[in-house]
Order: sequence, then structure tokens, then C-alpha cells
Amino acid sequence: HGPWLADVEPEVLAEYEVDGTTYRTRELRWAGLPAWAVTRTLARYPVGRRVEVAYDPSHPAVGVLEPGPTL
Repeated sequence: HGPWLADVEPEVLAEYEVDGTTYRTRELRWAGLPAWAVTRTLARYPVGRRVEVAYDPSHPAVGVLEPGPTL
């Protein structure tokens, strides 16, 4: 990778509950992001912050922090 692309994939873990069942997701899209975008994205998810998780109502174990098109 060049200086503009992130060489690491940071890990973000979110825990969420649906109908009394706890789930966890690490789903965030890092592939091909420039390093500045990874830094900005991580800033939105400090440790302990409450966030919204989008999940598939038919399969609540499938959740993502930032829904959107698949890369």
C-alpha cells in the first residue's frame, strides 16, 4: 500500500441486543480506505460509546455499524 491507504484493519467490536439476545459485530468497511478516512471512522467509535447497529430483522446476528453497499 502507499501512504494514502491504510496498512492495517483496526478492530471495532459492537455489542447489541435484540429481543433479549445479545449479539456482537465487527462489521465495518475498511478495504481500500485512505488512512485519513480510517482515522476519522475510528473517531466515531470511542471505547464505551453507545452506537446504533443496523441488523437484518430476519437474522439479527447479522449486524453492521455502517450499513451501505458492499464493496
